[in-house]
Amino acid sequence: MEALLVWRFRSPQTALELSNHLSQEQHLLVEGQYLRTVQEWPKAVETYRSLFHLFPDNLDYGLLFASAQMHLDAAESLQTLAVLRRLPPPLGGDARIDMTEASAWINRDFTKAAAAAKLAIEKATAQGSPVIVSRTYGILCQQEPSIGASTEAIDICRNALDAALAAKDPNGEAMMRTDLAALYYYRGDLTQSAEMFQQAVRKFKQVGNRDGVATALSNFADTRFSRGDLMEAKKLLEQSIPEYQAVDDKEGVVLNLDSLGDVWRQNGELDKAETAYQQAEVIARKIEDKNATAYVLNGMGDLALDRGDLTSARKRYEEALALRSQAGEKQSAAESRVSLAKLAIEEGHASDAEASVRECKEQFHREQQADDELSASIALIDALLAQGKQGEAQKEMEAAQRLGNKSQNRFLRLQFELASGRVLLASDHPDASRPLFQGVAGVAHRSGFVALEFADDLALAEFANKTKHGSQAQMELRALQKSASSKGFGLIARKASQESSVLRRSIGAM
Repeated sequence: MEALLVWRFRSPQTALELSNHLSQEQHLLVEGQYLRTVQEWPKAVETYRSLFHLFPDNLDYGLLFASAQMHLDAAESLQTLAVLRRLPPPLGGDARIDMTEASAWINRDFTKAAAAAKLAIEKATAQGSPVIVSRTYGILCQQEPSIGASTEAIDICRNALDAALAAKDPNGEAMMRTDLAALYYYRGDLTQSAEMFQQAVRKFKQVGNRDGVATALSNFADTRFSRGDLMEAKKLLEQSIPEYQAVDDKEGVVLNLDSLGDVWRQNGELDKAETAYQQAEVIARKIEDKNATAYVLNGMGDLALDRGDLTSARKRYEEALALRSQAGEKQSAAESRVSLAKLAIEEGHASDAEASVRECKEQFHREQQADDELSASIALIDALLAQGKQGEAQKEMEAAQRLGNKSQNRFLRLQFELASGRVLLASDHPDASRPLFQGVAGVAHRSGFVALEFADDLALAEFANKTKHGSQAQMELRALQKSASSKGFGLIARKASQESSVLRRSIGAM
């Protein structure tokens, strides 16, 4: 009991130092807990190996050993669990063994994880252990990379939330609300997602879980960002960083800096975005977090594309895709492929982009990720227009209209309206595009979506040219080139310059 009190009320390092006067068993327990806290998994495995070797009939120590092994080698963890199953009853039939096995399979093999979880839930229910039932459902709820934002995933996470409520586990309840909110976010239901993130923030604050507060705040910021409230998103992200730092959650700091980079980039502050991304990359690579590194790399690819540095953009996107593919993260890997498709269009390879983005679009559709599907449709429209396939682009625009109308993501909806306007501009009725372009201009300006506003300005100049207002188009293109260049948006500035040169030659030939 003394060791537990020391650990509970003092820092992990202090607890470790004060444990030297304890028995070997108690010292190993405190040392193992410290190593888990600082995520020194190789040393934690060896500490728990020693503890389990001293007490091979102690189920609790065996589970600690298996849980630590999981972070290094799932196969070794499963071997330890097999040893625990051979303990005499009732130890060998404990539901926690199956629960830990489900965790070992997480994001590796959903079928096996689900089978182990089902067995754990059945045993825990029979043994009257609602907390184990809740935690096991929670493990399954964390399987989104494997099962996407499907109806099955929603049902699993709802079961997890119900189980946490039944177990009167407020921290588990908040965690499940956070996971469920993330699924709603992937499905494009930003209203429901934001509401659940706010509930999770309140619950985490009640139980004093600062890491949970930071995560829920950060995710809530993503919903505000998607709704077009950049300044509120920035405020929430800046609030959550100290919470992550307080619990030494470096991955959380990385992802928040990455999101801040996204906010600055959309707001036209490219140098500030670069600083945020660079800070995030340094930390992510230092802690060898591939998932966080991939997010940062994708953001840096977007930044390079905005600046017109296609070579750097490709390097960043491809590295992000490689990391995500290695980790088996289907959803985020597909997002990277869409980014690469957009880049391929700018590189003059629209046909390749079309083939790739069609595959991604189908994947997003299967996994019911509506906003990602809409994003892929926008990229597909751009690829078709770049190839002169106006008729196919028109069909894709009409097919995606339902997604566009339904989307709660303001930025994405504006992108779709801009793409739709470009389809109409290429048709026999270009005048129909003007209301769309003007609508995008107003909302993008009010929301602070600088890059989108520049793209819309280019479309308006193209509209003026196509509707026989060449001098007006020339004036708008010169103004756009100057404005985009001053902000560092090299890609759009180059496009404006190219359009202006073509227009000058056209006027000169008349």
